[in-house]
Amino acid sequence: MLSLVVGIGAELITLAQALRMARLRGIAKAALRHSAGDVCRIDARFALVEAIDSEANARQVRMCCRSHHRSHGPTISASCRDRPQAGGSAPGRTGSRGLPLRPFPVNLSIGCQLQLHCESATPLLALVHPHTSLVSDLVAPERLDLDPDRTFEVLTDQSGNRWCRLLARGGTTNLRYAATIHCPDTTDPVLPAMGACPVEALPINSYRFLNASTYCDTAALMELAWSTFAGIPPGWTLVQAICDWVHERIRFDYNAIHPHKRASDTLAEGAGVCRDYAHLAISLCRCLNIPARYCTGYLGYTGIPPGEAPVDFSAWFEVFLADRWHVFDARHNFPRCGRVLIARGRDAADVPFLRTFGAHQLDGFTVITEAIHHGSSQESAHEVEPHLTNAAAIG
Repeated sequence: MLSLVVGIGAELITLAQALRMARLRGIAKAALRHSAGDVCRIDARFALVEAIDSEANARQVRMCCRSHHRSHGPTISASCRDRPQAGGSAPGRTGSRGLPLRPFPVNLSIGCQLQLHCESATPLLALVHPHTSLVSDLVAPERLDLDPDRTFEVLTDQSGNRWCRLLARGGTTNLRYAATIHCPDTTDPVLPAMGACPVEALPINSYRFLNASTYCDTAALMELAWSTFAGIPPGWTLVQAICDWVHERIRFDYNAIHPHKRASDTLAEGAGVCRDYAHLAISLCRCLNIPARYCTGYLGYTGIPPGEAPVDFSAWFEVFLADRWHVFDARHNFPRCGRVLIARGRDAADVPFLRTFGAHQLDGFTVITEAIHHGSSQESAHEVEPHLTNAAAIG
């Protein structure tokens, strides 16, 4: 028999209650299966869950159940070292249910390679550098190489996004970016007791994230949003319900990419890529007066084994609840580790990874997220052959 009681603050709650609070069902089920027949205990002080073999005392399964004694309620998140492996999920989706745990490092080698052809000299902007808020986490100098060699500059906008600006020559240009960054050894925080911020109390700079934007056509989804979610209390629970709803209705499919796809189009087609999941969830949040903004960055298969889909720039979103912004991901719909934010905007139109001011053809596209194990050689990269596609269509 497996008995487990979780200590959070001064309270003792059952494992099932803790899991409902944390919405970490997949991780927990994996831990329970891995520890079947054992006796488990949680040390709340050190946020450590140990599974102790009742016969050999040899095996450990670790989860991180951290509580923050704030008005928002307890925060529960899992260690990156304990991320579940993918498997047994629906085609095209990265799931976390029924999966063993494995160690994971906290340093990532990130980068990309772009090859484009311009008819003539063309100004361009590239978003490949980590966001300003993450610069202090870089553990090695960033490197950006251009072939043929050109001068470039890295400029930061009012949102902290770092744009690489250059004048590409006529013909073929190759851009290669590489960096090593330290990532927190935890998954996305989960705050199920977090409430909403009243519209009349929102920070003034958050109101623009309630408006419709290029790919977030809120008017087309307003009636659906209110008829579907009006009965759910505002706050974390409501946003998670939106993520669940989007995740269940949209199929991940690279063949469903097209450059002018709006949130309502994604819903009608029932398929899309990560940016389409984000646009639909963002639109529904905005319909319900929850400020929501689009995020793009490096994620790939960080913390989980590679799937069949090629590594790409990833997209997720942030919402403003209570007094700050929080990460949600309708595409994966479980807490991930190793997110490396590149840029934030109203939607993908604000933060394309490549913006050119003239005719061009993207001939090669590769995104790299490589895990670096401490004290060992680098793990094989989650790197793919150049993925040929149209720049405007990348999610």
